[in-house]
Amino acid sequence: MKKNLNRSFLSFFFAFFCLSLILSNSVKAQSVTASGTNSTCPNGASITAATNGLASPVSYQLLKGTTIIRPLGGSGWTSNNIFTDLPADTYTVKARGNNDDATIVTSAPITVTETYTPVTASVSPISITGCTSSTVGTLTVSASGGSGNLSYGITAVDQTTAPTTFQSSPTFSGLAAGSYKFWVKDNNCITSTIINTTGVLTVNQPNPATQYNLDYVYLTLQNTSTSAGGYQIKASQFFTGNYVYLPSSQWSFYTVEVRNVSTSTTFAAQPYNPNGSYTFAAGTVLPGQTLEYILRNTCDGTSKVFPVLQKGPDVIPFATCGIAQAEYRVMEVSLVSVPATIYFTDNGTSNPENTKTIVVNNQNDGPTYINFTPNTKVNWYVVDNNGKIWPGGILDFTVDLTAGNSNASFVYSIPNKCVLNKAQILVKLGGVPQQTTGLTYEVTSSNNSLVPIGKTGSLVPGPFNQNYLLEYTTGVNDWPSGKYTVKLHSSATASGCYEGVSVDVDSYGYDATITGVTKTATCGSFNFTVNGTFNRPQEYELVILTGPGTTPGTTRNIDANGTAQSFTNMPYGDYTVGLKVKGENCILVNLEPITFNASSSIDFDAINSGGFACGPNGKGDLVISASTVIVGATLEYSIDNGLNWQSSNVFPNTPTGTYPIKIKETACGTETTQNVTVIQTIQATINNNPISESVCVGDNAVLNINAIGGTVYTWTYPDGSTRTGKVQNLTNITSAMAGIYSVVVTTASCISPAQTVTLKVVTKPTVNAVSAQTACNGELKAISFTGTQALEYSNSTTSNPITTIYNWTNDNPAIGLSAIGSGDISFNAINTGTTPLVANITVTPNTGIGCPGSSQTFQLTVNPNVAKPTITGPTIFCTSVGATLTSSASTANQWYKDGVAISGATEQTYLVTSVGSYTVAINGNGSCSAPSDPIVLTESACKITSTKTIVGNPSSVKPNDVLTYNITLTNNFGTAKTGITVSDAVPSTLTNITGISNGGTLTNGTINWSALTVPANSSLTLSFTATVIPTLPAGTTQIKNVASVVDPIDPNNPELPEVVVPTEGKITSTKTIVGNPSSVKPNDVLTYNITLTNNFGTAKTSVTVSDAVPATLTNITGISNGGTLTGNTINWSALTVPANGSLTLSFQATVIPTLPAGTTQIKNVASVVDPIDP
Repeated sequence: MKKNLNRSFLSFFFAFFCLSLILSNSVKAQSVTASGTNSTCPNGASITAATNGLASPVSYQLLKGTTIIRPLGGSGWTSNNIFTDLPADTYTVKARGNNDDATIVTSAPITVTETYTPVTASVSPISITGCTSSTVGTLTVSASGGSGNLSYGITAVDQTTAPTTFQSSPTFSGLAAGSYKFWVKDNNCITSTIINTTGVLTVNQPNPATQYNLDYVYLTLQNTSTSAGGYQIKASQFFTGNYVYLPSSQWSFYTVEVRNVSTSTTFAAQPYNPNGSYTFAAGTVLPGQTLEYILRNTCDGTSKVFPVLQKGPDVIPFATCGIAQAEYRVMEVSLVSVPATIYFTDNGTSNPENTKTIVVNNQNDGPTYINFTPNTKVNWYVVDNNGKIWPGGILDFTVDLTAGNSNASFVYSIPNKCVLNKAQILVKLGGVPQQTTGLTYEVTSSNNSLVPIGKTGSLVPGPFNQNYLLEYTTGVNDWPSGKYTVKLHSSATASGCYEGVSVDVDSYGYDATITGVTKTATCGSFNFTVNGTFNRPQEYELVILTGPGTTPGTTRNIDANGTAQSFTNMPYGDYTVGLKVKGENCILVNLEPITFNASSSIDFDAINSGGFACGPNGKGDLVISASTVIVGATLEYSIDNGLNWQSSNVFPNTPTGTYPIKIKETACGTETTQNVTVIQTIQATINNNPISESVCVGDNAVLNINAIGGTVYTWTYPDGSTRTGKVQNLTNITSAMAGIYSVVVTTASCISPAQTVTLKVVTKPTVNAVSAQTACNGELKAISFTGTQALEYSNSTTSNPITTIYNWTNDNPAIGLSAIGSGDISFNAINTGTTPLVANITVTPNTGIGCPGSSQTFQLTVNPNVAKPTITGPTIFCTSVGATLTSSASTANQWYKDGVAISGATEQTYLVTSVGSYTVAINGNGSCSAPSDPIVLTESACKITSTKTIVGNPSSVKPNDVLTYNITLTNNFGTAKTGITVSDAVPSTLTNITGISNGGTLTNGTINWSALTVPANSSLTLSFTATVIPTLPAGTTQIKNVASVVDPIDPNNPELPEVVVPTEGKITSTKTIVGNPSSVKPNDVLTYNITLTNNFGTAKTSVTVSDAVPATLTNITGISNGGTLTGNTINWSALTVPANGSLTLSFQATVIPTLPAGTTQIKNVASVVDPIDP
């Protein structure tokens, strides 16, 4: 954290610095850079720092992460800009000028590398086999790493001091059997570790013959086609224990021989070779004689005898399920010469089909099958190629080999040797013919959720006769480990055997869990043991997959208790180890890499090694911090290159400077050399910074001092209390903890002056909560923040305020506000869409030196634009009443007068009481709009209003209708209106005027009312009755009645309420002949028109017309308007004559050819019926 020793001074300095920067280009930025030199030896890298713009004197710190590496001791500053004796790593450099913490700058990370790899060495154990122990041999050190310039020494295995003589060759010859310690040192790097390792030379005598076994030994034919060629021994390899075969390197120490017990003859011994043969001359050995096969150890004379077996033909009853089937074979170890003939005959006379002959041409261990009639017996015997008859026996197929379908059994589980917890399940179905198909199963119980009850599958032929594998999925026979019950099903192809039979089976796969690796150091090497849990433990072995030298391929067994053998005296290096099944190449479990190197035997702590002097030209204690993992070992130290050694890790009264210190562990003698420094000055720090540090309330701080080798560290706190310990952890800091801390370091040689450091405590600022905000698209939105300032305490009672910086973030920059910023907010809101945009604004109060306070988050909604609303309402109003304006938007309105928002005016309507220009805008409910077009209201006097109506609101009137007229006067004001006069000039189309209300008088057709009073906020209705005259003048389409209402407040502008009603009357009609002929004659064609005329203001409907055409007319056609002809009469119905219009009906008729005598005219009369007067 930045220091704040004098805020006023720093503020002044910053202002002055900025001004100087503007006025002069000579001011340089302050920085520090670091360059590194890589190392080819252990801990030999260096870093050099260079600064720019820092005032003298410049001081430095070298850090790895947050840990100070230099100065030694983990805190403080040094004037030395070169840092040496560094291990490979990534570092940073801090620098400051003129002891001013305000100028601290930090370099970019700098990485230095070390191309040196630790020396590793191993000596492969050599085993020499011989009959005596006097054999000598050679051991060779296999070493890698280091500079490449290595030398080698040899000592007794228990020696813990490196030899004085080394040689360049890694090979040591003429060694007797025993263990030796071999030493390897790097001639180029003094800081490298001198390592040692152990080598073993063993002289082994071959195992006694009594320890070996074999699987079989048979007397067989030398020539399979004839016994005349003599006989030979065919035997498996000899092995010990769990099939550890006699190694080829020891074959020469063993012989094999054969003794014919029947003739008391012993044949000559032969060198053992499992690939060779032991043959007999013709006639020396015969079938039926008792023979022994003898293994003899030529070193110790031990021997072991094995009986020699003799084999004839094999024929057995095999199956009775569905068919009778026999199995036969002549094995490769058989004494039956081939080709051989097998004769089968019926054991009776009723089944001649059982008589068969089979020729076996070759010896073969694989069986062959032949079928016979079920439920019969068959005799058999064999005649070989030499004519020898081999007696047979009876094949009894009357015995049910399925034992009533009860001969089904679980054989065993065949574990997958490459995948854990997987195994095949093998069952035996006795009496089933070979390679039977169509067998299936279903699972009826399971203790493994991976195998559900109800699972089904097939049985496939297994590796042995009448053995079947339960197929898990198609083509896959491995089952998850578990215990199951399966029910067998047999199709017609399986003859129904074992249908519905249940068998309990196991899938018992390999299951192993590695729980860890235990490593222990030994001299020049190490041991490791793999820990875990194992089922079938003796079937596993651990194998080194990769490792130093010749270690790959090394194996260790696991005993019956699940304890693995240890890998002992293993050379240093990196290993990968796998768990596998013996005899297999695939790995079941790959362990995590195992690493142990020479450096592991001595662990040197560079940070806590060193010392300090108590004053100028003084001396101090040089302390070494190191440990060893070698069991039972202690460390010794030398400051004079090994001339003198001491068990104490402290060298007292040592002058300042750097010393090469040799460190040796006593059990094996491994050595390392490390540079250790005694420094001149020490300094106390807070969080690795000296002088002072500002820390936030609630945070933690660490007090430290770069003084290595102190026996007592005494700290004095600002409250006067004391604590001991090099490092002090201050937790959950409060303002009461601010002040000066001092520390005194005591060593065996001196007591240091008090070193002080100041803790400044900064409280956290606050920001007040901000309510949810809204804005419209295009609006300039401003939001201000307030809160409480932070305080910086230099002691528990003294503090200075710190200006608050408000930092904010915005999770939706689409609103037009940037994602981050500081200070108050002011921006132009953006939302060009159709839905609101919502942003969460989080504001955090902070200071220039950190210590942010708690954040506050609020929502800012930017609403989109919608179409501007419109205003309806009057443009003139009277002051005492006002005028109501209405917005086209039902909600979210804001009314404005002369461009200024009217407070609280947010409803759809607004009552205007003063003149001005009024607009309305939508702002809310997720949308905004531009203001409406303005409506300008002016003020006028408050006049009454009036309306005129006819009671019943008739749609039309007709002669003689009696009408009642109402004149309604309305006063919308708060006071009664008096002195009102009303006149009504009744039109001439009305007569018989009666029922005049409110004292009105009738004079010459005009009704007059005077001195009328209309109550406040009420109305007054005037009425009279009039009758429509019996005969309305032609063309009278309506009756209009207008009244005149005079308000004394404005007598020159009376109200003129009126009412207009259309008229209704009886239609008229005419009938004409087109052309108006003066006469007609026979056969003339006449066109008649009947014209209906409506002279009134409403349409006439439902009119009917009929025309009885006289007998002098015929051939009536062209009837218009939907008329129909019945007999000689034309009828029209539901006719409509438009208001103030006419309708013409027409038809054609022909004068009959012969008019009756005396016919002087043709008269045609139509009948027109008006519903008004039917």
